[in-house]
Amino acid sequence: MSEEKKITLGGDIDVTLRGQTNIELASCAKEGWLLSKKNRGSLLQGSLFTLSMSLLLIFVIQIWFDVQDLQNISMEVSFLLNVLFTLLTAPLLTALMLMGIRQSVGMGSVFINLAKQMSTSALLIFTALMIGALVNVGMSILLLPGVYLSMSMAFALPLLADKKLRPSKAILLSVQVFNRYWRTLAAFYIAAFVLFIAGLFTLGLAYFWIVPWYFNTKGVLYRELFGVEVISSGQPTASHKDETMFYA
Repeated sequence: MSEEKKITLGGDIDVTLRGQTNIELASCAKEGWLLSKKNRGSLLQGSLFTLSMSLLLIFVIQIWFDVQDLQNISMEVSFLLNVLFTLLTAPLLTALMLMGIRQSVGMGSVFINLAKQMSTSALLIFTALMIGALVNVGMSILLLPGVYLSMSMAFALPLLADKKLRPSKAILLSVQVFNRYWRTLAAFYIAAFVLFIAGLFTLGLAYFWIVPWYFNTKGVLYRELFGVEVISSGQPTASHKDETMFYA
């Protein structure tokens, strides 16, 4: 018979909130790179699907509202566009982040299955709309507050999906952790931003490596900061005990 028990891999939230978790960005980035070399295909497929759906939405909106230049649109259309983009991309991006988290603990995942699960979560959509509204308010005040809010709430959606937290709790926890480790996390987001800009000069070819690296490294950071709960199933054999891990 097999015995199943829940264990947490990586960090502990309480320890992290006390500022006692040791995070080395270089080692996390290296692990993210190694993971992306093994699991590049699945993340690329999900990323290409997300990009395709976003471009399709832009095309449909341009035709529907007869918009030729998205930079010169009314406030009402801009608001509707932001809402539609959030409804579409929030489940897809959360699915990509969950793939990075699962791969950080050695688990495989199928993008379309995760995306379907996320698309049915009203709380996820509500939280994404809340985050988008807060970031837009910050951007309207000044660029720096908007950038801070964007980075500090970046773990809110995976926390909601993975830990089953309330929207307010997920946002607050993400902000608290960012404030504790802002140097490391800000350095990661800045480095990723620079890489994405540099990727433009390769006609987008570099994104085949940058995108999987980004989501895998973010998954490693999530694991080290918040911990990932899995189910350990020990199945004894004649000579040894095989242990299988399941994502909880």
